[in-house]
Amino acid sequence: MHQLYAQSELHLAGIEYTLSACDSAITRMFRQAQLSSAINTSVHEGNIQEVEVLLGCFTTAWLKRWSQTDITSRQCVDMKRAFTHVINSVIEAMLRNGVLAMLTPPEMNQLYKDLNIACAYKVSKCYEIDCPVSIDSLLNILYSTARVPRLNIRVVQVYAHVITCPGDPPWLANPNQLKVPAPNKDIVSVFTLTYLNPHLVRLAEQKSPNDLINHLKGVDMLAMFDNQLRWLYTIILHFHTKSILRLAYCTAIVYRATPWVSRTVWPDITKGQRDPPSVADQDGLKHQRYVTLFNTIESNETNISNVKIMGHSVCKMELFLGMPLLSAYSRKRKHGESKHGESRSQ
Repeated sequence: MHQLYAQSELHLAGIEYTLSACDSAITRMFRQAQLSSAINTSVHEGNIQEVEVLLGCFTTAWLKRWSQTDITSRQCVDMKRAFTHVINSVIEAMLRNGVLAMLTPPEMNQLYKDLNIACAYKVSKCYEIDCPVSIDSLLNILYSTARVPRLNIRVVQVYAHVITCPGDPPWLANPNQLKVPAPNKDIVSVFTLTYLNPHLVRLAEQKSPNDLINHLKGVDMLAMFDNQLRWLYTIILHFHTKSILRLAYCTAIVYRATPWVSRTVWPDITKGQRDPPSVADQDGLKHQRYVTLFNTIESNETNISNVKIMGHSVCKMELFLGMPLLSAYSRKRKHGESKHGESRSQ
């Protein structure tokens, strides 16, 4: 890692840890939960440079501490747990913010190799080599998807919960003042509401990885997605915390609504090419043309996706559910302090 992070320190306290993240002349302290929150917010904003700094500080501090740790000691177990927590935090942030759900199948195929490499540490016998490689693979995915619109999967789940169980609303800002518009009754909306009801979501997070994958493969209308969801099955098999299993399950159901279609550029019908696909075509994934849009969205910041699920955009769902967007976590970095490619080239 870059010398910029050399002063970073990792402090263990049993199963918890604290990171003293030092880059240049600035030092920030993160408890375990705070680091997860910072990663999540930066992914939400598409501020991958900040994620790289956080992961760079952590990895540098971790490797320094690992080199001083007896491999047979209890502290070694705590060190492995700390690294697992950070990688899980990145995976969870990508799922929570719908980063992967907004990718077309060909785009996801391009990143599947990096996802597999990121899993390498799970079977690693040489942590000091495989862990940094896993981190770098996750950064490759994050940079490749930095401008992909975000889709708040949690809001979709809560909306389905409110609609299917009105007498048992989840925690909301104003649960007694809800004026929730009804969902569409098209086939995708009905499917989403059927499989995102609270009972099935709870069951999903309690299943073993293999059981959850088998369940998803057997879910009506998901069979045609079996090959397209292999990346999600990989995540389920390797990153099976309760929160990741829940988000992975919700992502699979939301993916059925093909949210990435909102990013697809259709042929120009004025030039004699075929018409844009009908809803039936979208449902069957027939005759669709995918266009890779990495690094082509002209925006200085990540857009919130305007895709409609169950007839409503996620932004509108947030408004009438009283679930505001994540509060901003940002720190203006000095010019040239950490540019993409500078720290990763070391």
